[in-house]
Amino acid sequence: MVIQLTRTALIEDSAAILLATDGVSEALAEAAGEHAAFLQFGALRSADDAFALPYLDRYRLHWDTYKTVREDVGFRSAPLATKTEAESVLALALGWLAHRVADRRLSASSEEADLYRDAYLFRARYAAPDATLDAVALSELFEVLKQRYFIEMHTFKPDGDDIEGWFDALYAGMQEWDAYMDRFAKAVAEPDADGERRHVLETNFYRADDAIVALASRLRNGGTTTAEEREAALAAVPASRYGQALRAAVGHLLHANAFFARRVDELALEASN
Repeated sequence: MVIQLTRTALIEDSAAILLATDGVSEALAEAAGEHAAFLQFGALRSADDAFALPYLDRYRLHWDTYKTVREDVGFRSAPLATKTEAESVLALALGWLAHRVADRRLSASSEEADLYRDAYLFRARYAAPDATLDAVALSELFEVLKQRYFIEMHTFKPDGDDIEGWFDALYAGMQEWDAYMDRFAKAVAEPDADGERRHVLETNFYRADDAIVALASRLRNGGTTTAEEREAALAAVPASRYGQALRAAVGHLLHANAFFARRVDELALEASN
């Protein structure tokens, strides 16, 4: 399974808004701010397994104990940081909350729709409006990034009980990744007008002028916001599906923060998801 850019973008944007919000607990701020790679790993969990709830419950009651034993965990590109396993898992749990929203609100009806939406989002977020993109160059870039990811991986433990099966699964996963990224590079560099119309524009998938999308974009690019601007962006009803999902994801993260700070109970957290 190739994780769509749409999901990783939603996790990134919702975490950025959480970090800009006043009153976020120190533990959640550190998890979301310093362990971004583990936030994204939340998208690897099933959206239906209620993964985050027991960890949030456990850590909020005994955080001072869990955070005391320090060790190097993770990836150099995370970047490698001295942290506890609990901090990594807390980041993963927050990412899962946003991923769950993406799974329920942004799942496309086909792989083709996912591809066109990812390509549109890539151009909107990362390419200059007048940029000329080349599919071959993009494919080569994605291949380099994949290789760097594996080289920089700090811990990589194969299944010792079935090493051949593990390598077969790894190879199959890499083949799937390469095939998807080649198609993705072509969709980014050579957008199909009909596919974009059907899967992006007519479904009202993404609008940069949604207040909460614009807020996330400003924060992502290093800008600052006031509490009033953040409140207004969260209060405004987004027109796009991505904006609606982002608003919901931020709401879940803020609710998780209130839960972690013991301002709400576990049942309220479950009800919010």
